[in-house]
Amino acid sequence: MDSKNITDFENITEQEKNDILTEMKQNYIKNIKYIGSDDKTMFSWSSTKKLKFYIILVNNNLNLHLNNLIIFAEENYKDDLVLLNRLKETSIYDFERVNEFQEKEKINQLIEFGFVSKDIKPIKNSYFSIHYDKTNFTFALKRFIEIFSKKEFENSNNKLQQKSDFKFDYNPSQYFINRFEIYKIIDGVNDLQFSEEMNQCLFAYKNECYYLTAAGLGGVVEHIMDIIIRNYGGDALEKLNKNPTASDYKNAFRRDPINIDKKQETRIDIIFRVRNSISHYSTGYSNKALVDIMLDGILHLYNEFYLPSLSYLKSNR
Repeated sequence: MDSKNITDFENITEQEKNDILTEMKQNYIKNIKYIGSDDKTMFSWSSTKKLKFYIILVNNNLNLHLNNLIIFAEENYKDDLVLLNRLKETSIYDFERVNEFQEKEKINQLIEFGFVSKDIKPIKNSYFSIHYDKTNFTFALKRFIEIFSKKEFENSNNKLQQKSDFKFDYNPSQYFINRFEIYKIIDGVNDLQFSEEMNQCLFAYKNECYYLTAAGLGGVVEHIMDIIIRNYGGDALEKLNKNPTASDYKNAFRRDPINIDKKQETRIDIIFRVRNSISHYSTGYSNKALVDIMLDGILHLYNEFYLPSLSYLKSNR
């Protein structure tokens, strides 16, 4: 990409876009590893989260030999890249009057000029501006990713330090509490709706909203059971109602080809009983312990039922 001139910059091919996104993601992951944090909730582009990046080429009236790249990102249903050449439109005083490092004002100006939609929701800490001379495109993106990931970490870290009553802790002897394992499940299931449900549950859990977490995890349990049943198909799927309840999911699991035994059924039943018990007891640390049981149950469903169902699905296509 370094050899591209300004005209090519705007007419980039889809394959080149994909190559750029792949390299950006690789650099992002490298920076997270360099930072040394396993807390993926601190980072906007971790795990299954998807971002849309805007890279806008604008005029730099203060330097005749350099232009500027303005870069920022917003959440999206898929990774995407929008490259805009706006050199001509920004070669006016009205654009120059807002300093390039005034983040909110500059984005509002981009909206005012019609370069981006008024509905965009830029991710905090993603705004970046850098000089561009047609030869440093790769460097500019690498630098953007470096600054972006560091600002995300530092901002999240500061919030955690300021919240003195934050009690979200981990027990290293119980691997199911470790959020990295949960994100492995999200990656393995690879379903957008499931990912969103699980991420919202983790957010509630992190903020000690255990009643909300339990309610959400109940839906997650039903969702992963539904995916398992659909992976297998057969009698279990045929007998599943259009609006299934927890009882319907358990009945489907009793049928071919899943055929759970009494011990497995009891373990699944415990998950739903725990969810219901929190509805009647919603104070104190005990709730966290009960929610941890639900997280353990979801990991059990993933390891014991989802992974075999995925293998079954692949071998029977």
